[in-house]
Amino acid sequence: MSRGSLLLTAAVLLLAALAAFWFFTAFERVEQDVEVGYQGVARTNPFLAAERLFTRLGAPARTLAAEPPAMPPADHALLLVSPARSLSEEQFAKIFDWVRRGGRLLVALDEAPSIDPVLRHWSVEVSDPPEAGDPEVFEVTLREGMKATVEIPRARRLKVTRQDTQVQMGSPAGLAFVRYAEGAGSVTFLADANFLSNDKIGQHDHAALGWALVRAGGDPPAGIWIAVRDEMPTLAQLLARNAWMALASGGLLIAAWLWSAGARFGPLVPDPPRGRRSLLEHVEASGDFLWRTGRGTELVEGARQALLERIDVREPAWRSLPSADLVQRLAAGARLPAARIDRALHGAVTAPADLVQALQTLETIRRSL
Repeated sequence: MSRGSLLLTAAVLLLAALAAFWFFTAFERVEQDVEVGYQGVARTNPFLAAERLFTRLGAPARTLAAEPPAMPPADHALLLVSPARSLSEEQFAKIFDWVRRGGRLLVALDEAPSIDPVLRHWSVEVSDPPEAGDPEVFEVTLREGMKATVEIPRARRLKVTRQDTQVQMGSPAGLAFVRYAEGAGSVTFLADANFLSNDKIGQHDHAALGWALVRAGGDPPAGIWIAVRDEMPTLAQLLARNAWMALASGGLLIAAWLWSAGARFGPLVPDPPRGRRSLLEHVEASGDFLWRTGRGTELVEGARQALLERIDVREPAWRSLPSADLVQRLAAGARLPAARIDRALHGAVTAPADLVQALQTLETIRRSL
C-alpha cells in the first residue's frame, strides 16, 4: 500500500473516531416507558381482572361475550353488562324465575334504559345529575360499618319508586347502587359498571365494592358469570379507527390522480370527421347479414328477378319459351354450360359456394344480353 493510501485511511479513521466521540458526548441514552395497552386476553376482555379477583376470592368467574344461552345454577351470580340490551319476554321470564330460585342478578345500565324490561319490572328509572363533568368520588357503606370509596361517572343515576329496597348507595347527585330482594335471590342495579373494568378495579376500593355487590349481603356465590355483549362495529368504523392514515393517503392519491387526469393544455382537438362508406361496403354488409341470418335465398331470388326483367326488355319473346329452351338460348348467348345456367336459375342455395356461383352466373348472363 502506498504512502498516500495510508495517510487517507488514517484520516478517515480519525474522522470516524471524532464523530463517534462527539455523538456519545452530545447525546445521552434515556429509557422511556411507552404505553402499549393491554395484551392477550385482557385486550378483548374488559373484565378479566374482576374475573380473576372473584375466582381468587372463592367464586370461580367466567366472562361471556353475549347474554348466556342458558341460565347459571341458582347458587351463582350473573352480571349483565350490555351497551344495547334487548331482552325478549321469554328471556326475561327465565331470568326472573332464576332469581326467585336463589340467583343473584346484577344489572348495569345500558344506553337505552327506557326499553330495558328488567329495569321496567322493578320500577327503576334513570335520573340525570344536575351537573356533568369529571367522575364523582364518594363513599358508600358496605356492611358492618365498612366504608368504601368509589369513582363513577356523573352521566346518570338511579331513581326508584318502590319502597322495598334492601340497599341504596349513592351520593347527593343520586343513587348509584340499588338492591331488591326477589324470592330467594336478589337483583342489584348499578348506575355504571366501569369501576370493575381492568383499568379501574385497582383504584380506590373498587375491588372490595365489587365483591360486596356479588355477595349481596350473604355468603360468596358458588360462581359468577359476567355477560358482556358489545355491538360489532361496522366496517366503516373499524377502518376509521384503525386505518385512517391509510384511508387519508389513499384519498390524497386519488385526488391527485383525478387532478392530473383532468388537466389539459389549450383547447380540445376536435374529433376527425368519419369518412363515408362506399355503396359497395353497404351492399356487402347487407349481404353478409342476410346470409348469417339464414336468408341467403332472398339474395339469389332478387338477382333472378332482375335478370328476368332484363330479358323482358331485351328479348321479350324469350319469356314465353319453355324453361329448357330458355336455358339453351341463355347458354348460347353467355357461352356457359347449360347445366350451370339451370342451377343458377332454379337450383337451391345451401352453402356459401352455391350463393357465390349463382350470383356470378346470373351477372354473366345479364351482361351478355
